[in-house]
This record gives sequence, structure tokens and C-alpha cells, in this order.
Amino acid sequence: MKKHAERADGQSHGIVEKLFDEGYGFLRALDDDRQVYFHRNSVLHDDFERLAIGTEVRFTPREGDDGPQASSVQVVVL
Repeated sequence: MKKHAERADGQSHGIVEKLFDEGYGFLRALDDDRQVYFHRNSVLHDDFERLAIGTEVRFTPREGDDGPQASSVQVVVL
């Protein structure tokens, strides 16, 4: 069984895998390869429009009613 590798602040890293014009998408968590749902309202700094497939993000994982969800999604600036 894999443990969720999280930073000390509780955030995980992921890559944007799917985006939908309706304002949501899916991330692929890098620590455990899970697909994680996110909504545009969970993207910090109104950065939803900046997202593209392959964008690296940090997020806080949560367990939602229908599976894993991301909150506090933030674009990783290199």
C-alpha cells in the first residue's frame, strides 16, 4: 500500500491531465498516480485560465463525495 507523499504543509504535486470548458478538470497526482478532480473555484489567484494540459500544480488533496478532489490548486512557477 502506498502512502500519500505530502509536503509538510499538506500539499501534493500534480500535473493537469484534462480540462473542460465548463470550469473543471482532472489532475494526475505525482505521489500516487491518482486522478484528482478540481473545480475552477479551487484554483488560487483566478489562474484557471492559465492552466493547460501538462501544467504542474500544487494542491491540497481532499476526499469528496465522488472520490478524490483538489483544493487550493496553485500553478508551480519554475
